Amino acid sequence: MDAYSLLLLGGLLFIGTITSREDLHYGRIRNKWMLLALGYSVILTVLASLFLLANGMSLSKTYLIQYALNIAFAFLLGVIIWVAGLWSAGDAKLFLAFAALMPLSVYQQGYVQSFPAFTILVNTLVPMFVVYTAAALLRTTLKQKIAVLREVAAPAAVVRSMLIIFAFSWGGYLVARWIAAHSPLVNTVVAMLCGVIVLGYLLGKMGVDMAKVAGVVAAIALLTDYRNIATSHFLLSFTLTFVLAWFVRQFVLHLGYDVFSHPVFIEDLKPGMLPAENFLQLGERGIVFRKKKVLHFGFLSDFMEKTEGNLLFKAVREGIAREEAEKARKFHSERFLRHHTVRIYQTMPFAPFLFGGALLTFLAQGSIIALLA
Repeated sequence: MDAYSLLLLGGLLFIGTITSREDLHYGRIRNKWMLLALGYSVILTVLASLFLLANGMSLSKTYLIQYALNIAFAFLLGVIIWVAGLWSAGDAKLFLAFAALMPLSVYQQGYVQSFPAFTILVNTLVPMFVVYTAAALLRTTLKQKIAVLREVAAPAAVVRSMLIIFAFSWGGYLVARWIAAHSPLVNTVVAMLCGVIVLGYLLGKMGVDMAKVAGVVAAIALLTDYRNIATSHFLLSFTLTFVLAWFVRQFVLHLGYDVFSHPVFIEDLKPGMLPAENFLQLGERGIVFRKKKVLHFGFLSDFMEKTEGNLLFKAVREGIAREEAEKARKFHSERFLRHHTVRIYQTMPFAPFLFGGALLTFLAQGSIIALLA
């Protein structure tokens, strides 16, 4: 490994260690470390380029273009996930810092075109989900598992999920074909992920019922593209997507709900707590509240379910704001809010997991999924 890559990795180890420590002890990541990481990586890249030119060596323009695109896509995806409420602004900035500090030469397994740092995200989330699933399965009884299974296997919910996933599988299939033909620099998986998150966020904000939209899309698909839909490739892809989505979205997340959350009296709510329940304000006259589950990684819930009314806690992934905690106590004392408790998630700092994903990327020389496959 060349000196440039070693220096970048040294910076990654320093930033990863110090931000993980701060997130564990103080629950925040200071902006100065992000600015230091970006400034260090850019200056180091410029100096390495000048060194090559000064010594009459060839400068790889392809590497510089790929490096710049990688950082740009890391910034774009980080912002999109943050706006969708899936992680905090600090997590988005840390992901950008790791993308800038990871040498492109590391990504040997499962290289993602123009956005190899996407591998860091995969290597972070896959182990997290494995641990989450194992804990949910081991810390619940058979009776709890059966109860959750009965809850999530309602025919109407299964059909609704199947319809929505079918519509987006077909839409993703069309997008993938178009991107492959017109824009080779863009990775289809990343583009589809960004598209689904953005579309889901916008439709959620507009209060659109996804089942109705999916029904229209599915009808168009069957009428205009039935030959491609009938292929074994599409049907296998749709079936696997549905089974995985149902298992993750319905069974695992609902099973882990009671494991990773606990009730807290409304009078004891504090800023920064992560709510596992929200309060939906209904009705035009008076104030009526109804409890609503907030699942871990619950963007899929917001995406697949229409919400009518105003939510008491707005940015649940950032934690309860001070004004929201005060408002909840006020509504409770005035008996508008008749519930006495709200479930709160155990907090898990994300910076150490993201740092672990970056280290795993270096050790596996890329994607652990590609390595194991």
